Amino acid sequence: MAVTGPSGGGNGNEFEDEEGGIFAEINVTPLVDVMLVLLIIFMVSTTIITEEQKSAGIKVDLPKSSSTGGAAEAGDVIVALTKEGQIVHGGESISLEQLKGILEAAKTKNPKTVVIVQADKEVQHGRVAEVLDLARSLGLEQLAIATEASQ
Repeated sequence: MAVTGPSGGGNGNEFEDEEGGIFAEINVTPLVDVMLVLLIIFMVSTTIITEEQKSAGIKVDLPKSSSTGGAAEAGDVIVALTKEGQIVHGGESISLEQLKGILEAAKTKNPKTVVIVQADKEVQHGRVAEVLDLARSLGLEQLAIATEASQ
């Protein structure tokens, strides 16, 4: 029994080309579709991760301001104050003592750490002053209050 290759006899086989060889071409359209979907997923997740790093992990209604400030950097400590007076850092509600530990750890890493307070516009002024005073008492002098740009 002999094994032979494809014959060029025009037997109607669509996988054979005119010269008698097997037509072997990779269809790249599904590959491109999958890569574009992965690219979109990557872009959306990167945006979400970046936005989470610029906040304390909770959405607060910031007061409006006409001036724009600098962007938060990686080493900054971002603390949110809810209208109920809760202190939130990294998406978790914490006490003043826990905040003190976080600020002390941040100061040991970088003495020029910026503390950014994202206080809801309905928070009592005394609560904001309490957080800022705690940071200042630990030797952190670069303090900021986050605002939303007015349109």
